Amino acid sequence: MNLYLRLLWTWLRAMRLPRETRAPLALRPWISLVQARLDHAGIAHNDHVVGIAQSGHFDEEAFIEALAGLPAGVTEFYCHPAVPGDGAITPSMTHYHPASEFAALLSSRVIAAIEATGASCGGFSDIFPAPAPGDDPRALHAT
Repeated sequence: MNLYLRLLWTWLRAMRLPRETRAPLALRPWISLVQARLDHAGIAHNDHVVGIAQSGHFDEEAFIEALAGLPAGVTEFYCHPAVPGDGAITPSMTHYHPASEFAALLSSRVIAAIEATGASCGGFSDIFPAPAPGDDPRALHAT
């Protein structure tokens, strides 16, 4: 493995791949290129993401709908949950509803829908193994 890839892998072992079903057609070639480069570098990534198109509005119904159509592989659920506050999280998020997204994560209906899929929940470190010293990262999470 060349020095550049080894250095990159030292700091970046996993990354979000924004492959969403609703991604604009113009972005799809770029997303495929990013995936190819991540795969070549041995950087782990999700297979799919849901919620970017609904950013700030990924409420209980959106979670349940996404879970009903969950594709095979690793899917990241993209949201910005937060407890209710006095205003927007930041000025650029005035139209977001983070309390609804937080409530969705705690919803018994969403929890039941997750359990019905048989899916595992966790973060990148739960899904992709940490490499042993000297391992070639491309062998750990080849897709």
